[in-house]
Amino acid sequence: MNRLTNWFLKQNSQKVFFLSFMIIPFYGWLFSIIYQMDKKRKKKTSPLKTLVSSLMLIYIAIHVFLFISLNFRILQVDLSFYSHWLVPFHIIALFFGLLMVIMATNSFVRYEEEKQNKTFESVELFFLFAFYVYGIWQIQAKLYEYSQK
Repeated sequence: MNRLTNWFLKQNSQKVFFLSFMIIPFYGWLFSIIYQMDKKRKKKTSPLKTLVSSLMLIYIAIHVFLFISLNFRILQVDLSFYSHWLVPFHIIALFFGLLMVIMATNSFVRYEEEKQNKTFESVELFFLFAFYVYGIWQIQAKLYEYSQK
């Protein structure tokens, strides 16, 4: 896991930006930020936080797979049978995505506060993550710089 999360932070902004259009790499990038920024702080991080963020990433990956397969009829199933499960499943996935953005923001801000590198305010960073089209270009440059230290 350490190699994969390290790989995400060492990429240039353009590569992460284009990977983010596949949705799952975007959440992998958020997980990498959570994992690596907490690790770089060299404080005892809760294994529960890593487990929860890993489970959220897995849930979102399953959701994306099911969403794509049901929408493009890859899985030959009767949608009327699954229709009452789709909305709650989607809402939970949206909630987990929002939680991952909040956790990544929190990890990044805490790392910067510890290193006295106040580049972004918490609210500004949250909106950069949430509106990732512009945010990746700003955030990944700092992450690349921090991964070299």
